Amino acid sequence: MPLAASFTHTLRAAQFLGRADYKEAISEGRQAILLAPDDPKARLMLGLAYAHDQDRADARDQLQRALRLCELDPVCFRSTLREAVEEGIRSLAIIQPDQ
Repeated sequence: MPLAASFTHTLRAAQFLGRADYKEAISEGRQAILLAPDDPKARLMLGLAYAHDQDRADARDQLQRALRLCELDPVCFRSTLREAVEEGIRSLAIIQPDQ
């Protein structure tokens, strides 16, 4: 049941990202992570939400965790999810310089 609930929060995070409501996306992403800490999709959504909210440190942390989780899963490793995580990490350089 926690994985299904996590999936719901991950979807909500994606919806809030689409509406540029980054605070709500972060809130939903955090809920997803609490329920399924090893879900790379949840970590990707939370990382992207942090990135859009200009929180580079937390964004980098979540995206790197998502990438590590993907590397442990052969299906994820060869998927577009891994590519999305790597693109998120690369985009951090574009968002704003480190302080």
